[in-house]
Amino acid sequence: MKQGVNSEFDLINKNEATDVNLKGNQRMLERQAFVIPSHGQIATAYRLFFFIHKVIILFYVPINAAFSLKPDIRNVFFDFYLDFIFLIEIITMFFLPYTDSQQRYIIQHSKIAFRYLTSWFILDILALIPLSKIRYDSEGLERSKDDWANLTSLNFKSLPRFYPLMLLTKFVRVRKLSEYLEFLLQKSTRNVTIHKLTITFTYLFMLCHTSACGWRMLSLFDIYAQDSWLRADDSIDKSMSD
Repeated sequence: MKQGVNSEFDLINKNEATDVNLKGNQRMLERQAFVIPSHGQIATAYRLFFFIHKVIILFYVPINAAFSLKPDIRNVFFDFYLDFIFLIEIITMFFLPYTDSQQRYIIQHSKIAFRYLTSWFILDILALIPLSKIRYDSEGLERSKDDWANLTSLNFKSLPRFYPLMLLTKFVRVRKLSEYLEFLLQKSTRNVTIHKLTITFTYLFMLCHTSACGWRMLSLFDIYAQDSWLRADDSIDKSMSD
């Protein structure tokens, strides 16, 4: 019995030693290839920094799309700050290793760049469009009866339904939120129950928050209709939409 227990502990120690050796070799390859490391203090700081900003996006974008259809100068400057932060993330994506479908750790820049350029790059670039600045600048423009003319002249004030839809393009920035959350949880605690509960409640909150803001945003598409459910239920101030 004692021998069996000792053998089990030896196997665990061997696996941990193997894992340490693999991480050591991995870090050496990462330094040679000049990529963002997947372990260590730099990796933790990188993921923590962008995790915080992705949480901000998770709150900020749905609320903006649902409630802030007339941004002020504070919204404009805050959006410029977020765009700058996620421009940095776009650049770092070309130096972020990944594990392919065959569980191979890829650190070659050409493969990393090809994978990113053929996946999320276009959407990330679209998310950099300063929509709040365009909407803020269009406040003094005259409305045209032709919506295409309003679009080509960037007159977002005259496109009240198009503007919140465009804001949702920035929601693409939260796509690595769960990955970074799991990484940080593994660094902070080894309790599997805490991991599962935290991730479950995070997804639940995301669902509730985005659904609530989504329903509020959908009401904007009917705000000018005379036979809308908003008017039938007397749920809006009619003087604002007449």
